Amino acid sequence: MNSEMQSVLTDEELARLLGAGDMNALGELYARYKGMTEAAIRRTARGLEGVDVDDLVHDVFCNLSTLILRYQDRQRFKAWLYGVAVNRANNWRRTNFLRLHLLGRHEREYPKATETTQTPLKVVTERETILKALDRLTEKQRQVMVLRAVEGFTGPEIAAILGLRHKTVKNRLSLARKALTDEPNGFGVNAKLEKK
Repeated sequence: MNSEMQSVLTDEELARLLGAGDMNALGELYARYKGMTEAAIRRTARGLEGVDVDDLVHDVFCNLSTLILRYQDRQRFKAWLYGVAVNRANNWRRTNFLRLHLLGRHEREYPKATETTQTPLKVVTERETILKALDRLTEKQRQVMVLRAVEGFTGPEIAAILGLRHKTVKNRLSLARKALTDEPNGFGVNAKLEKK
């Protein structure tokens, strides 16, 4: 199947083709989700830089033809792939935790969620405000909040990505929202944290 035909297929159809051994489907999925995969890895394994991020993204897609056999059509492919990237980043983080702290590479980096037409100063100020607010959350709360508010995943999708019960995800989101709205400084992030 040529690349033009593959570009109109759904993610789930491409996943089935990849599962059947069609490596062209892998190329299309890579084109669609390289950026999302990189963002998932950066958010999960904070402090990870350049070549390390590229290596993990490469690793996710190199192993996708084998991992795809675990994919089930009843879940959205994007959510499933995000979970694969998060798991790979968590494995990296556990393996490299001590090295990161010994070398002092504890940098907090979050990619921009959306493009904007605001002034650069306002964008930087708003981004710093949101990052400060997110840093006040526990790691577990921050993880579900980013998946919900930044990536736009639903509660059941977040549960599947993180391997949690949906009720656990709802509780963590509730605690995160409460922590953000109870801040004495207000942080100005409430409008961005819609409930779903």
